[in-house]
Amino acid sequence: MEKVIEQKFKEIKDVFSYAPISEKGSPLTSVDLVQNDKHDSYYFRSLEQKNIKLNKNQIAAVRLTEGPLLIVAGAGTGKTTVLVSRIGYMLTVKQIPAANILLVTYTKKAATEMKERISTIPGITPNMNRQLYTGTFHSVFLRILREQGDQRKVLSNEKFKLVIIKKILQDMNLKDDYQPETILSMISNWKNQILRPSDIKAKTPIDEELKEIYKRYEAWKENNQYIDFDDFMLETYFLLKYEPEILKYYQNKFQYILVDEFQDTSYIQYELMKLLAAPQNNLCVVGDDAQTIYGFRGAESDFILNFHKEFANTNQVILDINYRSTSKIVGLGNEIFRKSKKKIEKHLKSMKEGMNFPKFIRPKNIGEEAEIIADKIESLVNSGEKSYKDFAILYRTNATSRAIYDEFVLRKIPFVTYGNDSLFYNNSFVKPIVDILRLSQNPNVDEAILSVASVFYLKKDEVERSLKHIETMEYIDGKQSTNKLKDVVKMMEKRLRSFQVTALQEKLLELKSLKKMTPEKAIRQIRKGNVFAYEKYLEMNKRKSLTFHKEMVMELLNELENSAKKHKTINEYLQFINQINLTHQKMGEMRTAEDANVVKLMTIHQSKGLEFDTVFLISFVENVLPHKAALFADTQEDRITRRKKEGNLSKTDEAIEEERRLAYVAITRAKNQLYMSAPLNYHAEKAKISRFLLEAIER
Repeated sequence: MEKVIEQKFKEIKDVFSYAPISEKGSPLTSVDLVQNDKHDSYYFRSLEQKNIKLNKNQIAAVRLTEGPLLIVAGAGTGKTTVLVSRIGYMLTVKQIPAANILLVTYTKKAATEMKERISTIPGITPNMNRQLYTGTFHSVFLRILREQGDQRKVLSNEKFKLVIIKKILQDMNLKDDYQPETILSMISNWKNQILRPSDIKAKTPIDEELKEIYKRYEAWKENNQYIDFDDFMLETYFLLKYEPEILKYYQNKFQYILVDEFQDTSYIQYELMKLLAAPQNNLCVVGDDAQTIYGFRGAESDFILNFHKEFANTNQVILDINYRSTSKIVGLGNEIFRKSKKKIEKHLKSMKEGMNFPKFIRPKNIGEEAEIIADKIESLVNSGEKSYKDFAILYRTNATSRAIYDEFVLRKIPFVTYGNDSLFYNNSFVKPIVDILRLSQNPNVDEAILSVASVFYLKKDEVERSLKHIETMEYIDGKQSTNKLKDVVKMMEKRLRSFQVTALQEKLLELKSLKKMTPEKAIRQIRKGNVFAYEKYLEMNKRKSLTFHKEMVMELLNELENSAKKHKTINEYLQFINQINLTHQKMGEMRTAEDANVVKLMTIHQSKGLEFDTVFLISFVENVLPHKAALFADTQEDRITRRKKEGNLSKTDEAIEEERRLAYVAITRAKNQLYMSAPLNYHAEKAKISRFLLEAIER
């Protein structure tokens, strides 16, 4: 099959002209469907005055106000409009008191937008809008805690949280062994699964350590009267679970509950909604099973797929007319998701025709991929056909964006990245290698010496003390050290065993041999050579890579090695990285300006809920999308598994299902034009076109 597809792509160059086309959606709206003799016609007429004309299924979703309701909102089908119109209907037609309605959103931005849009609905007074109980899961449950007299301070400063974890690690003599960010991520995951320290079953010594860290973190907060963001939900859960009078009060208060982005709901969020909705169960959830992509945050597709099993007599409405994308893009999205093993059956229609088919690019490698995309963007911008802000480049992992990022910096194409603000070259797995390169050229960079301490098997606090001592002696003697790294090692040798001293001396000699290598060869030597043996170091140091799959780490290191190919000397390469760092720092201002004329770079996860005129989906190949980490999920010791799910899918099948949904989300972000790129080679290996694309065009 792949050879046939390859031949087709070769024949048609980059035009994906045999892509499936979606059906045309019905043009009928409330203007045609709601007759004037209906008791609620006045409401729909008032919406029409505001140019809100609902289709048949949207009208049904607005009118169904009693009992459990699942609104399956496909990509671009107007779910926010439906939610806002439904609340307006409840307030004006059904005369439900605003104070009895709870609306929960996924983000603060969504909550604000909903409130603003509700205020424009005819018949909604400012008082009604004020009385609506709206907000994110976190803000709603903090509000409940405050109403019940909980006056503990909120531990919201991320840096302060890291300081607390670092102190705990220091007290446990584990200061250099764990990344504090990783610890906080794991604690958050446990809380989302309603697991307190006493609930965790430790199977290994590392599990025991993590459990103890979690226990001490909770004890510190209790002693200092703090709660963190995840506690907003966890504390409310136990409050409602074990205080029946308080639960009854809120059940009576929230007689009607609406939950937006339900497919992103975690276990604790779902359990809280079930508690509050009982016994009347006037619970309306809006989401799309095809867009459940936050498994790493605890979201589970089973919640939306089995909603009708949890709540008897559930009504289900499918919003199936896409108003965002052209019929050719919607058609491809339909086919991408068609082979999903666990799904709610739906087939989206489109209201936009559009002239352009999705386009396919098959470059030689990721370097050429970046050049082709940069050429295309510059060409369309220079011709006046597009602006930079019309483009988004989507990718599976941050590592995949490295070549695009570098190419744009070289060409001075304006762009911003979103989501995780850390630069590729500053990644915790990448930076030690970059800093070893720095020290091979200049052994006097304090920051680099500290960065590589653990790779040299030295304790960071001892290295830090040695550096401060050297600084003091430089000041007293008036002489600068010619080799700080060597001086640090010499100062620490007295406290080390002979084999450790020998290993350190070998590393110092290795730095000299790296000095004149090409950066690509030097990186390979650091990774796989016998002296630094960086990959073996990572393999042994399981604490450092707790929440990362090995495949993800290797992808980062391969990408680093690949990034060095264009540069002849290590100094030239380091200067380029410094240039990248400066560009990254300047992005801050542009990122906050929503209408900035810049290309947007982001992972597919970060793109969810957004839309763009033109989308480039890069590296759409096997082992990237679907990712290698998903393809071997069953054999991974380092894959964090959640509670047992319903159904008989293996871990690998579940992981591939989520990868398919990621591909669907990426494709359905495009409004008018979609480019998909699948390099022939990825990290020096032949790359196959993603199965998701091949399956979509099978005939």
